[in-house]
Amino acid sequence: MISSASVKKIFFLICLLSLMYPSSLCARGYFPPLSVSRVQGRFLETPWYLERIHALEAQETACGQNVWVALLDTGVDTDHPALTGHLEMTLARNFGDPDKPNNVEDREGHGTAMAGLILQVAPCARVIPIKINQGGADSFTNKALIEAIDYVLSLKQTYGQIRVANMSLVVDTVDPQVAEKISDMTRAGIISVVAAGNSGLSHLAFPARLKASIGVASSSEEDKLSIFSNYGPSLVFVAPGERIYVPALNSGYAYMSGTSLSAALVSGALALICQITDNENAALWALLRGSKDLYPLGHDDRTGFGLIDVGAAVKEATGSDIYFLPGDTLARPGQDVIIRFLPADAHIVEAQGPFEILEQGKNYIKIHTAQQGKGYIRLCHNGQCRSTEVTVGGVDGCCAIDASFYPRYKSVYNDELSGWYSLQCLPGAETTGCWWVTLWWNDGYKTFCLSSWYSTELPEGTTWGLLFGPVPTSQVGPGIYEMGIYQDIPGQTREHFFVNLR
Repeated sequence: MISSASVKKIFFLICLLSLMYPSSLCARGYFPPLSVSRVQGRFLETPWYLERIHALEAQETACGQNVWVALLDTGVDTDHPALTGHLEMTLARNFGDPDKPNNVEDREGHGTAMAGLILQVAPCARVIPIKINQGGADSFTNKALIEAIDYVLSLKQTYGQIRVANMSLVVDTVDPQVAEKISDMTRAGIISVVAAGNSGLSHLAFPARLKASIGVASSSEEDKLSIFSNYGPSLVFVAPGERIYVPALNSGYAYMSGTSLSAALVSGALALICQITDNENAALWALLRGSKDLYPLGHDDRTGFGLIDVGAAVKEATGSDIYFLPGDTLARPGQDVIIRFLPADAHIVEAQGPFEILEQGKNYIKIHTAQQGKGYIRLCHNGQCRSTEVTVGGVDGCCAIDASFYPRYKSVYNDELSGWYSLQCLPGAETTGCWWVTLWWNDGYKTFCLSSWYSTELPEGTTWGLLFGPVPTSQVGPGIYEMGIYQDIPGQTREHFFVNLR
């Protein structure tokens, strides 16, 4: 019989070899809270971070009803008053202690804090505790993490309510298996929210840096990047992560700091928004559109797409079911013009102006313009409406920017990222310098200068513009991308929008 000491030596040798040949068996990760300060009693005032992200305002509209969040962490304090009645215990599993598959009692404290914080933002959501650490350790094996993700994927096939997976954790080494599993969750319709890490590095920890992850960094009460927070090109959001009030073990409470907390706030925000829409990408779109830009407009390494604002995101989610329609359409008299919109089954309810509608096809309306003048076309979908203002001729002598992306932001057609942008100028318009047209993605960007009266013939009648794509998704992968058009005035953006690729 092999002694326990021999087993330990064999395991040590295997893991030593894994330094040269990494494996999920020995590779490890950990939960990265920066500081914990236990307090007595329950905090009665509205915490600063909930005010900052306008969570209470959002809760007047939604609370995360019928939305489940998978929590891959250290388990939970199942008797904590902040959590009781909010846990899906029949689905809870323990992959850190194989001999205790149904025991998710938290002996470390991290998971209890994350569950409580998610519920502070989305108080009606349900949390599925999935324990991946052994005992009360603050670390876990990649094998346990992969098994946990596989379990979440299997649950998704039966329970469509699982919309978000919170992973306030980091992994020491890049693991292709973990990366593939997180991509699988994205494809299955589960938003993977991951902490950026607390090492103050100029790149996100793994797996937050993955394009399929929603990497979240920490911001301070002054809306600055926290000094301890990782940041980098793959950052998506920042959220408060300093002095956050959370449940602690033994029915207690504590203040914690770290990007773990920031990720949990984002998970709660997405859970709340997912009550409003049955499309997880629409929820993500709303959070992106509603985020507050802390630095020059557009994506930046230190704050991503900005500080989350749940109140603004709810307004975005409830404002219109028409995902894309140009606010302005410019044309010359006697011209056939294509106006694009999403979703495809939106319909025209009203149209007035100096034009004739020739046809409405999938994702577009074709009009023929007459004399100079102004009008509008109004479209509706599922009872929500949006209009495009139509200007024909040299009215105001202005320029307008139009941008379209096909197909809609939730997916990619034939594995290609294709889009087009156009700068439309009415006769007599004057432009100075150039327009900077920028395609952003998680790992970089491409910028083009579109000079005055630059003309490129585009499909379906568009005259002024610049064509992007197709870009094979094998080059960019699943992730979140911002499309932006910038004038040559620093910090000023004429139009930008977001797309989530699977």
